Amino acid sequence: MNNIILTATLIVAFFMCILAYLMGLKHGKQLGNGIVPKVELNLVKAITDSVEQHSKKTVEKKLEKELVDAMSYTKEYALEAIKKGR
Repeated sequence: MNNIILTATLIVAFFMCILAYLMGLKHGKQLGNGIVPKVELNLVKAITDSVEQHSKKTVEKKLEKELVDAMSYTKEYALEAIKKGR
């Protein structure tokens, strides 16, 4: 279990290093052309977007489950629901 966590952490760190290098390379090219790179680090916006995306996924999962239930409605399912008294 510990090896899996360590491996996942190292993989994430590896990709973070690559992304940081690529961002630095892009900013370096912009500075070379005389353009000052614009970096927007708005944590509140990132958290709000994450919460909105999570709520959308929750609603989508609920609608998908309802659609699957409606599409898989059979005679046996209806009789079972009547017996249970739904």
